[in-house]
Amino acid sequence: MKPRDFCLEPGYPLGLALTYSFDPIFFDRIVLRALWGGGTEGMLVLADSQEIERTLDRTHGPIHHLGRRYLLSPVRTSGSFHPKLWLRLGKEGGIVCLATGNLTHGGWGLNRELAAAWRVGPHAEDRGGWIPDLLRRAVAWAGSPLAERVLSRMGEVEWLREEASDRLLFSGPTSLATQLRQRWAGRRFTHLRFVTGSTDTDGAVLRWLHETFGVEAAVGCITPQMCSFSPMRLAALPVSLYLIPHPVPIVHAKAYHLSGPDGDVLLVGSANCSASGWLRSPTDGGNVEAMLVYDPPGPGDLAALNELLSDAQRAPEDVLSEEIPQTDKRSGVAARELTLTALQIEEDGSVVAGLSSGIHDGWEHRLVVEDQTIPLHRSNAMFVARAPERLPAGQTAFGYVEAISPDGRAVRSPRRWIDDLRLLHESASARAIARVLEQLPRPSSRKEDNRLLGDLTRLAHDLLHDTKALQDPFIKTQKRDGPGDENRRASPVDPAVLIRNLGEEPVPLSHPVTGSGVPGLSLSGIFRALFGAGEGTDREHEVSVDEEEAARTARDE
Repeated sequence: MKPRDFCLEPGYPLGLALTYSFDPIFFDRIVLRALWGGGTEGMLVLADSQEIERTLDRTHGPIHHLGRRYLLSPVRTSGSFHPKLWLRLGKEGGIVCLATGNLTHGGWGLNRELAAAWRVGPHAEDRGGWIPDLLRRAVAWAGSPLAERVLSRMGEVEWLREEASDRLLFSGPTSLATQLRQRWAGRRFTHLRFVTGSTDTDGAVLRWLHETFGVEAAVGCITPQMCSFSPMRLAALPVSLYLIPHPVPIVHAKAYHLSGPDGDVLLVGSANCSASGWLRSPTDGGNVEAMLVYDPPGPGDLAALNELLSDAQRAPEDVLSEEIPQTDKRSGVAARELTLTALQIEEDGSVVAGLSSGIHDGWEHRLVVEDQTIPLHRSNAMFVARAPERLPAGQTAFGYVEAISPDGRAVRSPRRWIDDLRLLHESASARAIARVLEQLPRPSSRKEDNRLLGDLTRLAHDLLHDTKALQDPFIKTQKRDGPGDENRRASPVDPAVLIRNLGEEPVPLSHPVTGSGVPGLSLSGIFRALFGAGEGTDREHEVSVDEEEAARTARDE
């Protein structure tokens, strides 16, 4: 299944994506539109924090939907946050894709990648018993109340039940190596065939496979310029190793096929052939990884790997050089004195910033949004600022925090997007309502009618019980400047100032309420669609209660 086809599968309104690299422009223009086509409205992306920071530093061009129509949550770990998994859930089941590619242009077509997609649910072979554990892990990875809210909604899917499952492996708190040693204790594998996107220098994973399971010979497909294998160090391995170079397109896939006297196993997922991917746990500086286990694999499961390993095999010294490529991108990220963990516009228009480091008593903290500098005030564990006077129309707003010491020294945080809580809420609820109402006038089968009836039942429940489903636009209120304001006498009012032509001088909104691609849905409009007359109703004759009262008063007078 192609990634776009996975996104277009209908019936799964909730989505979670785990990725290392993330391209917000590519996601806006390609991935998110496909997800909308499949009906996914509540979308959460978890990505490596340093990769996000690096991407935003080099991204040029408008970003429209980040923080407005979907949530992006940076994950901070001692190693790298490296899994590549997409999960979409609906009321009748879910669909999962575990891949080797990131949510980038390269991961979706430029590189050589592998992926597996399958259905989960009460009537599927995989009943999704591993999903509750994944959602708990995601809450810890994200460390964000906004992300926790989305994950909580996913965990409330009615069919979801926690069950023991060994189909997926996640590193943390133990490493992949520790889990596999326990899982396959006593088994012996003599041969390894693998494909990897990058490596360490000394082949630590190959040595571990020899010592743990008895691997004697290995064949691997690599892109040489992306790998750090040292021919001199590989020569010291107790494993006979041959390599298949694949320069273009870049091989970014990760798969490992072990075979021997005790059968065959196949692992596909995010872990490269390196100690940080396999041997070290996240608490010890290793990566967070996700691997899919086939035990045993079928012929179809090995087809893509067989294709990559079909070319001529060569000795490592004929493929590699001793010059080690700079594959560790994290070494190029400068340490930041000020770490911004959250930046969001609340529903009342105020801006809340979260800082996890760089907080000093006596320093002045201020928020910079576009060309505006706004003072920040400490409020418990967060910092609060008034609403910016201007935000980019129809685009994601970005900002950063500066801290100024008493002697004038300044430090600043990385640039970060601003999450707009109202737009995030409205984008999911309004589109979900619109999708239900669009089905009302359409002819349909009995099965579709039953599904529509269920959707209408849920909609009616939300209208009556979910007080936040349809909120009025917030009204900005002027906060008091300090104690004693309530006793301050008001200045005399000039009547000439009160009479103004709004056409001559429009009143600016500090946080304008803008459309998000979905027509506004009022409560009366929804009830008219559900319970009113058909499309033939002459709306010119609809009279409000106020109009009737005014007409009655006129007659009485």
